[in-house]
Amino acid sequence: MNLKFTSSVIAAPESYVSNLLKRTHPAVRASAIGLNSLFVLLSLSTNAFSAESNPKASSGLLLVCNKGDHTLGIIDPVAGRQVAAIPEDGITGAVIDPKTLKVIRSIPTDQDESHMLVISHDGRRGYTANVAPGTVSVLDLEAGKVLSVIPICRNTQRIAISEDDRWVFTADQTKPQLAVIDTAANKVANWIPLPGIAYGTAPTPDGRWLLVTLIKDNKVGVVDLQTMKVARTLEVPRAPQEIVVRPDGASAYVSCDASRQVAVVDLKNWNIEKLVDAGAGADGLAWAKGE
Repeated sequence: MNLKFTSSVIAAPESYVSNLLKRTHPAVRASAIGLNSLFVLLSLSTNAFSAESNPKASSGLLLVCNKGDHTLGIIDPVAGRQVAAIPEDGITGAVIDPKTLKVIRSIPTDQDESHMLVISHDGRRGYTANVAPGTVSVLDLEAGKVLSVIPICRNTQRIAISEDDRWVFTADQTKPQLAVIDTAANKVANWIPLPGIAYGTAPTPDGRWLLVTLIKDNKVGVVDLQTMKVARTLEVPRAPQEIVVRPDGASAYVSCDASRQVAVVDLKNWNIEKLVDAGAGADGLAWAKGE
């Protein structure tokens, strides 16, 4: 089965970021950011690995970075289990096709510790969360240059973009709040107060909700993007890290580092549908659509 990625993200150790270029790109791509350069790597077909197949899973597979195992786990969401684990040789999520991996381009971020990347739906802009500098770099992906570096706080983590590309979100690690960046002005327009320190974020496809992992509280917050307030929280296993939402908006997946599990969230009934065993240090996630 050939797969292509339709949403991001994959995370890696602090000195790198692995991310999937999404939606506007016809092939699966990954990137790794070390210090202040963005390295874009070539694509894959999942024919490169051997796994137990489930015909019903042709609608998609879930990919999870198992930091403790240094593997890229392949989860069949229908069967509710990890069906394969691809060794990553120490850099979680950067390897996609071991036969064709090549660096084809680099884009500076002008900041250290660029840990996560999101891309606008038209593919023209990229935004990186720069951890220790506490900034977000705005990238012109066509010209291959930095447009702006936006001050956020003393330390920021992870990043997401709204479905209409109007807002970018990143989590303050010093206070329980999310920065809301106006992408037209390239500056922080608002702060969303939270019940705890946030980490990963992901919007729902209808643009109504933003899901937020509350890493120290073992919860997922649900932000109403119309009011920019937390509407509810859901309990999940220990140390929730990253979130990816299915393209159909039916479910979200939350990687839980300490429990070696991925929580499946039913977005209609707002409950935890099931827990799927992953690998040690389960973190970055991506959805791979079947073709």
